[in-house]
Amino acid sequence: MSALWPELSFEEDPRLIIGYRKPNGKIECYRIRLHEDTFNEFREIATSTICRLDTKQPRPYEKFGALEEDEYFILDNSSIPNKPAHKQRNDPRTEEIASALAMVADTDLHPKLSSDAIRSPLKMNLYMISYPIGSSYIGFVRQTNPQRSISPGYRYFQYGDNLKRINKPDFVFDNWIDLIIGPEKVVILSDTVVQMLFRDVELVMESVVENMTVVVEAFQDQLPLAPQGIEVLRNFCDRGPRNAKRLYDLVHDRLIDLNLDSENIIQALSKHGLDHLMSNGELNLTDESVPSFFDFIEGRLYHDDHTHEPRRADRYSKRR
Repeated sequence: MSALWPELSFEEDPRLIIGYRKPNGKIECYRIRLHEDTFNEFREIATSTICRLDTKQPRPYEKFGALEEDEYFILDNSSIPNKPAHKQRNDPRTEEIASALAMVADTDLHPKLSSDAIRSPLKMNLYMISYPIGSSYIGFVRQTNPQRSISPGYRYFQYGDNLKRINKPDFVFDNWIDLIIGPEKVVILSDTVVQMLFRDVELVMESVVENMTVVVEAFQDQLPLAPQGIEVLRNFCDRGPRNAKRLYDLVHDRLIDLNLDSENIIQALSKHGLDHLMSNGELNLTDESVPSFFDFIEGRLYHDDHTHEPRRADRYSKRR
């Protein structure tokens, strides 16, 4: 049925896992007992998601990439790093797998939730429909609270021997799935959800390393970055997603449009009062000057046409 998972079948009973992410990134999960009357509903959600993949194009996962409507990211599980284990006394483990992978691998091991606990405010972040696949499991994950608020203005009813109004259903599910965690591969349909689910590990940090290499090589023959400046720039981009996103955009959007020339770079730096970034024919970056370096390369610096005051653009766009 699936080109990614040829052995995938929905013949066996589905499992439903609900969970929430703790502040430390770990996902705490519970299993919900299912009546057979619900099996077709969950099977339809899973099969429609697999069918939807056939209408989209796969592309390798990029930590700061943005998906188009006809695309999905694909990520090799082996590129997801392990994390240090929280060791108990006499526990030989030194590492454990990412919490999102463990959520799927331990499908049948999660504690079951009682009906009384379900009707208490659980503050869940996600749910997962899971099926056996070979000796493992495949999980269809949705990042939303299945006990989310009911839309105002609607009335909810339940039909048994007669029609009865209900104030609030225990769970509400829709047809959307954010990502599929299967053996060897993760399929990502929402590029923002994956960061939340893998928050307990630094997911594919090679993107910063690779992009740093591109930037260093781009300036090497013109106005090279001093070794200390390279380290400063790398540390800056490793501090958080916003900084790493600027590096990603610089490599994939900005540098390809620039014709870097040492004479033009020096003149432009001098024009914007950034001479202090240059020393002995090199770019010498410090913690304080890295933001100015990004502003300069991104083309955010300009002078007011009337007062000639130096300005910085918070946002910019090309005029057509």
